[in-house]
Amino acid sequence: ASDVTIRGLGINRFPGPGVFVFNGTNNVRVEDNAIGAGRPGVMTWPSNNMGVWLNYGTNHVITRNVLSSSEGSGILLVGGSGTSITANRIGTSADGLTALPNLDNGITMYDGTTGTVIDGNLISGNGTIGGANGY
Repeated sequence: ASDVTIRGLGINRFPGPGVFVFNGTNNVRVEDNAIGAGRPGVMTWPSNNMGVWLNYGTNHVITRNVLSSSEGSGILLVGGSGTSITANRIGTSADGLTALPNLDNGITMYDGTTGTVIDGNLISGNGTIGGANGY
């Protein structure tokens, strides 16, 4: 659904993505969540296979989340435009002092993703198993 806010959740131990935004969905806010890491930002295993996966949508906002311990990327953008990724801890604990790596990139973008703003994030400790454009 478009025009949705996902806020204040601890999302972990899913066999799929913690948050999956499907084709053509617009204006979704994902904010103030612990995705992959446990609620206080500590490692949990098994973890989600992806933190947040946005698939061909526009004008999404991902802000102030802890996105760690995923088997894939912390954030995966496939196509779409106008996404803002700000003030997140990606691959770290909530306080940013401990590495809780995503096995792939912290942020991965491909298949025509355009107009993305990435600003003010702490991105650290992640792997690079994928071959796409990543951070």
